[in-house]
Amino acid sequence: MGTITVNVDDDTEHTFRQAVNRRYGARKGTLGKAIKEAMHAWSEDDAQARARQNVLDILGTLPIRASEMKLRREDMYAPRSKNHSRP
Repeated sequence: MGTITVNVDDDTEHTFRQAVNRRYGARKGTLGKAIKEAMHAWSEDDAQARARQNVLDILGTLPIRASEMKLRREDMYAPRSKNHSRP
């Protein structure tokens, strides 16, 4: 288990402790539990934001934009050839 020492302003600490007490009560270990949840949520949000940006970057490299594509239904759902048919 790692140890992280941080300094935050008094208002942030007070507001966070109040929120922890409302959610979990004033029991031993609740502050650490809440900080762990907050760090996990932030990490997940960051990972999702990076994944979204990666998709946008990939889409940006396509020769045409999806909104400019003119596809017909029959082009998207063309009949399969005999070699690729399902059993």
